[in-house]
Amino acid sequence: SRSGSDIMDILLQLHKEDGITVLIVTHDPEVAASTDRVVSMRDGSMVGDQTPGDYMRSLTLPMGGAL
Repeated sequence: SRSGSDIMDILLQLHKEDGITVLIVTHDPEVAASTDRVVSMRDGSMVGDQTPGDYMRSLTLPMGGAL
């Protein structure tokens, strides 16, 4: 959504310009791709710690296709 995109822009700007650490919790792969690091959780346990590029490559679509 437009407001979500605006908020992400503000958070990323604060991180880049002021060095503020931002923790984002999301189920949206596109939002995760805009970060420096993607930590994946399943059932309360950490199951992955990747760069956004590695995370996006690890996603698969139904029928075995890659995203």
